[in-house]
Amino acid sequence: MLTIDSDIYHSDQILALLQSNAHSLKFRQTRLSKAQKVMNQGDEIGEVLFIIQGTISLSRTSESGHRYQLGSFKHNGFLGLMELFSGKPCFYSVIADSDCQAYILDGKAFHNLVCHTPELAAHTFKHLTSKWYLSVERMTRNILHSITYCVADDLLNYANQTPNQAYVINKSLECERLGTSLRVYNRILKQLELRSAIKVHRKQIEILDTDALKQVLSEEADK
Repeated sequence: MLTIDSDIYHSDQILALLQSNAHSLKFRQTRLSKAQKVMNQGDEIGEVLFIIQGTISLSRTSESGHRYQLGSFKHNGFLGLMELFSGKPCFYSVIADSDCQAYILDGKAFHNLVCHTPELAAHTFKHLTSKWYLSVERMTRNILHSITYCVADDLLNYANQTPNQAYVINKSLECERLGTSLRVYNRILKQLELRSAIKVHRKQIEILDTDALKQVLSEEADK
């Protein structure tokens, strides 16, 4: 399954500023258990979470029940910022994919502190816009490119981030994230395997040739 391995959202500066205002923020540490529902789509946000260790997954479900699985993320920093500052209900459902360590802080107090602390505001909105950019970038890629392109792109990105490690898959979740069927997904994996780009095992994919994956991207880019 796709995991963003680099901790691009964590900020020691943010954490230090939060800890220095622990009393007013009702700042406290908590532990999330694996498979625990952290946030529910449609819920109102009263408290903000700051994840410092562990892996979470995000998904959104349509009225008809179709689910879009955005992916898994390690150390995803803040959860609930978009909802807090927009006044909108929770956009994604969030589940802990592993045991996680996190901090909880009062949403209204944090909103007030950000409005009166330029340094915290700068770090917070860099964090918020970075997450928004990544979400839009991934969804736009899935719209603009073929499923084959997206599968190869995920594998190539994973190989670049975690060299010599197998790509662990849950095929059902991969299909949700890519907006495709299991039949189409298996067919694409078979095609990549025939090109000696990958070797498919029962629960993981061994990435054999990144140049072959780059060639697939080049071929699929114009489709």
